Amino acid sequence: MGSLPEPHPLDFDWRFSSETVIEISKLVSKDESVLAVGSQSIARYFQQVGREVALVDRQPFQCAETQIVLDINTVPPPVLGFSTAIVDPPWYPEQFSTWVAWAANCVGAGGTVFALIWPQLSGVRS
Repeated sequence: MGSLPEPHPLDFDWRFSSETVIEISKLVSKDESVLAVGSQSIARYFQQVGREVALVDRQPFQCAETQIVLDINTVPPPVLGFSTAIVDPPWYPEQFSTWVAWAANCVGAGGTVFALIWPQLSGVRS
């Protein structure tokens, strides 16, 4: 499947530690399909353990079997039929809100969205 490029801030490519990925994965029931929005490490882990997952990311070289390459900031959300989204949005309040809303539209009514944010920013409102 190839190797990952070196992460670079201009690519918005931030990767979770293995321990963090495992803890995040525990939030999702084993029978739920997952849309990993900007959360490449999550997508690769779920793929590795045989879970139904698709990655949405603008950087095409993420070594994910199922990846939708697009820029969330410029493309309307498609209806994808996933029950859960795990979103790792940019930290700026406006982009955070845009990404979470985009993911919520992808999973639709009754779906679950987990949005990851730095603890010191958890009280930020947009």
